[in-house]
Amino acid sequence: FNPIYDWEIFFLNLKVPYEVIDDNGLDDYEFKDTDVLILPSVEVLGDDAKENLKEFLNLGGGVLILGKLGELDELGKRMESDFLFEISGIKTELLPDQTNSSHELSINKSNILGNSFSSDDLLILNQFPIYYNEAQLESSSVLANFNETKNESATNSVYPCITSVEKGNGRITWFGFQLSQISSVANETMSLTELVFNSINWLAKKPEVWVNRFPDKYNSLSIFTFIVDDTKIFNKQILPILNASQITSV
Repeated sequence: FNPIYDWEIFFLNLKVPYEVIDDNGLDDYEFKDTDVLILPSVEVLGDDAKENLKEFLNLGGGVLILGKLGELDELGKRMESDFLFEISGIKTELLPDQTNSSHELSINKSNILGNSFSSDDLLILNQFPIYYNEAQLESSSVLANFNETKNESATNSVYPCITSVEKGNGRITWFGFQLSQISSVANETMSLTELVFNSINWLAKKPEVWVNRFPDKYNSLSIFTFIVDDTKIFNKQILPILNASQITSV
């Protein structure tokens, strides 16, 4: 199955440990040791798997969803309800122009995922269908979009294609394309790695710190980080970064 194969190659090349869960395993898999669950184009989901995913989110898990999710039951019959919309408020719709060989991806660099993103030349190839999120809800954040031109009016329209949602204790990030469709003119490997791991780190609630130093004559600095609810996480992950930068606590 191509989407799973692509992820395995990606993690193996970067020496990142992972585990593959088969379709039936989603029904009763215990996610207690799982930080982030990746669902690449998992269109078939049974009722037990859906309830298990809801429980995982309720317990604070992070889910990275690519493409469609749970549109068919175990017999391949189309479901009347929209499971992806139910758990995230995200509603998939095909990008209007599927004839181009690629589409330029515009990363919103003002959010936590795009803050350290270096490339402006990221492209999404069109060998598989490309979707956008047509639901505009206040609870979701648009992390990236396609800027397409409508033929009938010759005006630009924005199509959100990477969306993040905080659902109760859990987090969801949705991509409207698959891993193998991500490309970059300037630096393909770096851009791909940044996009994926910025997403995974946010889903896993891993704190990150940016230190903005003032000019030398000022003895001051600014620190930007995630909201930290757990002091153990702060002590283990943020303090070592501050100490390495010779920043004293006040």
